[in-house]
Amino acid sequence: VLSAGEVAALHNTPGTTTPNVVVTEAVAHYNFNNGTAQAADVSGYRNDIVSLGTFGSNDPEFHSGGVASAGAVEFFGDSFLTAP
Repeated sequence: VLSAGEVAALHNTPGTTTPNVVVTEAVAHYNFNNGTAQAADVSGYRNDIVSLGTFGSNDPEFHSGGVASAGAVEFFGDSFLTAP
């Protein structure tokens, strides 16, 4: 999460970046084992995926038989998932 000062600095100087934020604990984990891209957060923080969509014509697609899990989600250049 950016501070108000960081947001203002980015707004006032387009093209700049903020320093990397070190996260020491996961805030969400999705294994997509439920057969849909609207996945439950299995980290315990309840940041479930609540919606999915696209800015164009390609919604994210669920695929079974993922390499690291039972499922995977394929994203396109204009697709997204939303958590609270």
